[in-house]
Amino acid sequence: MQAAQQEIEESQEALTKASILELRGMAKPHPLIEKALSIVVALRGFKQVNWNTAKEMMAKPSFKIELM
Repeated sequence: MQAAQQEIEESQEALTKASILELRGMAKPHPLIEKALSIVVALRGFKQVNWNTAKEMMAKPSFKIELM
């Protein structure tokens, strides 16, 4: 369990504003990226689970903080 928690924390630290902007700029992301962000969208309680909703979610200034 601790190893998973550590991996999550390292992933969050690696997520920079530049990488979020790069993701948001993708018209058609890799299917695994789209799937992962669709899961985050669903867990956050959005009704529309799609790439456009994920991009809107990532546009929030508090996106990274909300992930924590």
